[in-house]
Amino acid sequence: MLSKSYIFPFVVFLISLGLGAVLFALLSPFAIKEFPGLIMRTVLSIVFIILTIKYVNDTDGLFCVHKITLQQITLSVALLLLFAVNNYFHSVYSVHTEYMKNSSIGLVFTGFIVNSFYEEFVYRGFIQGYVNQNLKEKRSPISQGNIFASVLMFITHFGFFAVMDVFFAITGLILVFIFSLVMGYMRDKGSSIWLLIIIHTAVNFVHVILNWEHYY
Repeated sequence: MLSKSYIFPFVVFLISLGLGAVLFALLSPFAIKEFPGLIMRTVLSIVFIILTIKYVNDTDGLFCVHKITLQQITLSVALLLLFAVNNYFHSVYSVHTEYMKNSSIGLVFTGFIVNSFYEEFVYRGFIQGYVNQNLKEKRSPISQGNIFASVLMFITHFGFFAVMDVFFAITGLILVFIFSLVMGYMRDKGSSIWLLIIIHTAVNFVHVILNWEHYY
C-alpha cells in the first residue's frame, strides 16, 4: 500500500495525465501534427514548475547551478552513448518509422526541448523531490523517490509499442528506465534541474540526428 508520501504526487500525476490528454484531444483537429503535443507539454511544464516550487523544500539546491563534476560528465557521456547505439540500430533496421514523419523540424526540436523541461520537473523535480523529503529515511544510492519516479516514467512510455517495432520498443523502454534512474541518482547527489534538462535535451537530439532521414 502506498504511503502518504507517494499518494499526493501520484494523484497529481494522474490528474495531469488526464488533463493533458483532454487538451491534446481538443487541439488535435485544429493544428498541425506537432503543435498539440507542444502546447500540452508547455502547459504541464508550467504547472509542475509551480508545484515543485510550492511543495518541494530543496528548491535552492534544485535551481542552483553547480560546478560540473567528473562523475556527472561520465554518467552523461555513458547515457548519450547508450542512446546513440540504440538509435543508430533503430535508424538502420527499424521497419516502423512513420511516427517520426513531421511537418516542421523546427517544431520537433522545440517539442523535444519543452519535453525535457516537462519530464524533468515532473519526475525529478516534483515526484522524486516530494517523495524523498517526506520519508523518514531515504535509501542510497537509489532513493525511493527515484525508483517511484522512474517506474512512472517507464509506464508512461509504453506507447512505444504502438508506433515502434517490438524489439526497439523494448530496448527503448529499458533505456528510459536506466536513464531515469541515472538522472534521479544525479539529482540525489545534488545536480541542478538545469543540468538534467540539458542532458535530457541532448539525448533527445541524439535521437533526431541519428534518425534524421526518417523525419522527412
